[in-house]
Amino acid sequence: KSGIQLYAGVSQVHIRDSSVSNNIGSCGEAYQQGDGIEADHKEGTPNQILLENIEVANSGDADLDLKADHVTLTKVVTHGGPLTRYAFKVWTYDNYQCDQCYAYGLNKAYINLNQATMRFTGSTFANDKPVHICDLRHGTTPEQQAVVQFVDTSIYIGNDEWPSECGPGVLAGVKRLPPGKLAPPEPATNLRGR
Repeated sequence: KSGIQLYAGVSQVHIRDSSVSNNIGSCGEAYQQGDGIEADHKEGTPNQILLENIEVANSGDADLDLKADHVTLTKVVTHGGPLTRYAFKVWTYDNYQCDQCYAYGLNKAYINLNQATMRFTGSTFANDKPVHICDLRHGTTPEQQAVVQFVDTSIYIGNDEWPSECGPGVLAGVKRLPPGKLAPPEPATNLRGR
């Protein structure tokens, strides 16, 4: 189901200098599975997770599908793929942080937040074709609202109607990029996915 899986309440996990690609599950007629990196809270909430210098590409669902508390992503590069729905799919918790992250790929949307809060700092979302930026799924109470924040982030916005998908004024301060693939930041280890 996933390239790397974190389950059963694991905590203080640091995954670094890794590459995950071509993880596509087969579920017949059911929902297409296959996440590059997955954290699931079914048997206890994964907590204090650090993903650093990671490349993920061509996943069957999301490059990162996270149901965990206190998650920091640093220099994570997602490339998407023909079946990849989302670069970042996160759930339930209010403290996801993505520093110097890079998303490229023809996803359904770059970011899918399900009653979660995620902050992107110094990140880049680039593509040569329009991709929805946000797919926010809210709960019924104010505490269950999905919130995305961008600080010093650059985004290719392919349609002037899409910025409202991220929430009122959320994209007002981002640097707008022209269409095209930008070179992702080089990992500190010179690790390259295939």
